[in-house]
Order: sequence, then C-alpha cells, then structure tokens
Amino acid sequence: MAEVIQSRGLSQLNPIDISETHKELKPVVYSLNQLLGEIRRTLDNEERFTSNAAHELKTTLATIQAEIQRFQQISNQGADVEEFLGNLYTSINRASKAIIQLLQLARLDSSERGKFTKLDLKSLITEEEVDLAALACDRKLEVDIRGLNEPVWINGNLDLLRILFRNLILNSFTYSSFAGEIFISLKSQGSSAEFVIANACQPLDEDEFGFTHAQHMNCATGRMQPVWPGTGTASL
Repeated sequence: MAEVIQSRGLSQLNPIDISETHKELKPVVYSLNQLLGEIRRTLDNEERFTSNAAHELKTTLATIQAEIQRFQQISNQGADVEEFLGNLYTSINRASKAIIQLLQLARLDSSERGKFTKLDLKSLITEEEVDLAALACDRKLEVDIRGLNEPVWINGNLDLLRILFRNLILNSFTYSSFAGEIFISLKSQGSSAEFVIANACQPLDEDEFGFTHAQHMNCATGRMQPVWPGTGTASL
C-alpha cells in the first residue's frame, strides 16, 4: 500500500483500487479515497471558476475595446480626446493580456508546470518590454537595456516565464518615479542566466520592506488590496 501511494504523482487523484487491499486496511483506503475525491472536486471547482471568471472579463473587455474603436472612427473630437481614447485602449489591451495569462495559468496543472523546453530568454523579455513600451512612454521613463543582443538559451516553462517577466517589467514601469530610469540586464551564465531589473523609486522603510513578500500588498497605501497583476517579490 505504501508503494502504491508513493508512486502517485501530484495530479493522480483517482481512487485507489480497494479490491486487492487487506481487510484491515480497507476502511483506511476507503476514507483516503473519499479525501482524494473531495480534493479533486475542490480543484475542479477552482479551475472552473477561474476559467469562467477570466472568460467573462475577457469578453467584457473585448466589447469595450470594440466600442472605443468604433467611437474613434466616427468621432471628430480634438487631439486630447483622441489621446485619452488611445491610452484607454492601451490599458484595456494590457488588462486583456493579463486575463489571458491568468486563464493559461489556471489551465496548467502541476504536471504541465514541470514541463520544460529550450527557449530564448532574450526574445521573451524583448517581446514583453516592447509590448509595455506604451506604458513607459506615458510615464516618460528612460529604459536602459543591456545584454539583449544575442540569444540566451535556457530550459524552462514558457507560459510561467512569460507571466513572471511580464509582471516584473510591468511593476518596474508602474512603480517607478515619473520620468525615472529603468535598468534591464540579461547575462548568459552557462546553462543558466542572470536577469536584473531596477527602477528609480522611493525606497521602502523597514516596516514596508517586511511586507514585500505579501501578495497584493500596495506599500503606497499600506493596505492589502488587489494591485494588478501582483507586486514586489510576490511575483516570484
């Protein structure tokens, strides 16, 4: 029985065959199967809720995007209105991509998260930085990029790394001082790589620094609140 349990992976929540179990262990296995069933139902419900919520939000944002585009086509407003609509469309587009990432993350079970492939970090980071360039422009940020000239190959999970780097770059842009500087560096170190990102911002005091690992902590307000799509080292 111990070997049967130990041989199971994290995603194997199907009931244990009770037919060949010793009579004395059958009550234990029966209770264990009930527990496995409850865990499976809980995980299924969580995945279904996340998927449905992401889908509904994605649909709503797509509708708003379409309305903005339609208004831009028929509107004859001034440059300020056009700039506002353009910025609004960019923000909604970023939110849509974040929701898609959440949907992808929800669909990745534990076994899929462990699947690594050979990928180029340089291309991945460049893609995310270019995608967020509008935010850097809006906040008048000066971005200093180094080491993104040659491919940097590693083994990793593409979906998870894309979410990680997007969060790190987005947070550095969002919480940098206005018209500040952003430093991004990537170095190949054999089979691994070193990624560094830093921004110009107000330093945290000792109390605030203690919360940097807390999920959704906004040190600007000192309150636990949702901050899209995550802040600080909680992204890791």
